Amino acid sequence: MQHLLKEFLFGINSDKFIHTPNRELSTLRHKYHEEENIRGEALQLKIVYIYHDCFAIISGGQALLFDYPENLSPEAEEALRNAVRGKRLITLTSHSHADHFTENLLNLEEEVQAFTCIVSGDVAQKSPKCARKCLVIEEGQTTRVDNLEVKAYGSSDLGVSYLVKIGDAKIYFAGDNADWSRSQLPEQVNQQIRETFHRVIREAAEEAPVDIAFATLCQICQNLGGISHVIRTLKPRLTVPMHLAGQTELIAEHRSSLEKLGTKIFAYTRPGDTYTYTT
Repeated sequence: MQHLLKEFLFGINSDKFIHTPNRELSTLRHKYHEEENIRGEALQLKIVYIYHDCFAIISGGQALLFDYPENLSPEAEEALRNAVRGKRLITLTSHSHADHFTENLLNLEEEVQAFTCIVSGDVAQKSPKCARKCLVIEEGQTTRVDNLEVKAYGSSDLGVSYLVKIGDAKIYFAGDNADWSRSQLPEQVNQQIRETFHRVIREAAEEAPVDIAFATLCQICQNLGGISHVIRTLKPRLTVPMHLAGQTELIAEHRSSLEKLGTKIFAYTRPGDTYTYTT
């Protein structure tokens, strides 16, 4: 079944991933600790849209960066660099598809105050450089970096999804965990996709309600990629639709129906757009 999934999902040929047994990840804490991030205090998180599934989250002098992809436009690359420059940067990569991962993420170390990278196991298989430099995380594992707790959940495609805790804020980041089922795929593939997607969201719901959910909005999928199910199950105060390949007008098209589910929507339109979330 995994072979069928890799063959049919988007025509992307994933590198073969050999699963290694779970291993305990070491705890990494930097020497700094800002008062603004102490548990129990109000926290401001500035979300910066870069492109597709790439977003930065800024909190004071700290920056998180999700799924830095290959071949960003100059506008998007500038937005990314402006967001993280001079910060204490933690990058999280969900999987090794080119629209979610580039080894260029390692070059960001030259522009930031401190640098930590977290990657999924398939990224480590694809990139020896990242395997040496980054913390490698598998489904079911949890690691701590500075004031963050990062847990990896599964995915209906490749790699992992993330649940990140920063202070009292909980952030779900889907990666490619979505309901990709559609009429063009064999029903057995659709069934496996749906089963895995729903299992992962059910497991992540142990942390519900979350503050922010980054969730796939797939226009060609039978259930818009399952974004409504994510909202109903994880109960985010703010939802960030993603995986749009620049077609940000789709957010406006579906915003009203999604907000009726009890969430706010970050309706970005171009790289560099921001949304400030306060806990």
